[in-house]
Amino acid sequence: MTYGGVDLKQRQIDSLLKANIHDGSVRSPSPGRKYLVEFRTSSQKMDLIITLPHNFPQVPPEISVAPHSLRHPWIDSRFNLIGCTELNQWCTTSSLGSIVEKVVSHFQRNEPRSSSFSDHHQQHQPPSRISHQGPLSSSSSSSS
Repeated sequence: MTYGGVDLKQRQIDSLLKANIHDGSVRSPSPGRKYLVEFRTSSQKMDLIITLPHNFPQVPPEISVAPHSLRHPWIDSRFNLIGCTELNQWCTTSSLGSIVEKVVSHFQRNEPRSSSFSDHHQQHQPPSRISHQGPLSSSSSSSS
C-alpha cells in the first residue's frame, strides 16, 4: 500500500530505524520482518523484539520483551507487550518509531522487575499462620 508515492510499510520501518532510543539501538536481524531494539534501564539490559506481520501496517506489529524473566503491567505471561495504549489503538497512520520510543522511555522510568523462583514461590504461598490482621475472637484463640 502506498501513500503519496511512499510505501506505508517502509515509512513505518524508517520511523523505527530513526527512532531516538535513549541508551539503546535498533538492529534488523531480518530486514522488513523482524527488528531488535536493545536498550538499558538503570539496572538491566532489555530487548524489544518487533515482528512485522505479513499484512503490516494494516495490522499492528507484534512486540515482545526479553529477557523472559521480567514482570511488569505492560508485559503479559508470554512476554508480549500489551499495556501501551498507542500500540493497542494501532492504525496505519500510527508511528512505529514513536511508539517504540514511548515504550523504551516507559520501561526506563518504570523498570520491569526480574522474577525469580523465590518471587514466584512467595506469591503463591498460603498466608502466614502468624497474622496481625485484627483481634482474635475468643473462639479461635481457645482452639489453639
